[in-house]
Amino acid sequence: ITDPMLYFGMIFTSFCWHVEDHFLYSINYHHGGAPKVWYGVGSDHAEALEEAMRRELPELFDKHPDLLHQLVTMITPADLKRHGIPVF
Repeated sequence: ITDPMLYFGMIFTSFCWHVEDHFLYSINYHHGGAPKVWYGVGSDHAEALEEAMRRELPELFDKHPDLLHQLVTMITPADLKRHGIPVF
């Protein structure tokens, strides 16, 4: 049995990019006055997402090669789209 997780958020809260069930990358934002919005990237673009993050944050990845496993990495969906990664 796994422990259930409960996350609390308020206006402008977010959760860093991470791998969800079925190996989909996802992130969520709570935009002011609106329901929370979830963004996702399909598993077929996982490598491209990781490479885009490495290009955007090279100094951080040099210091912390496992950065994507620490749930501390943020990049906007618009930046991913600029790198040719479809975000849904």
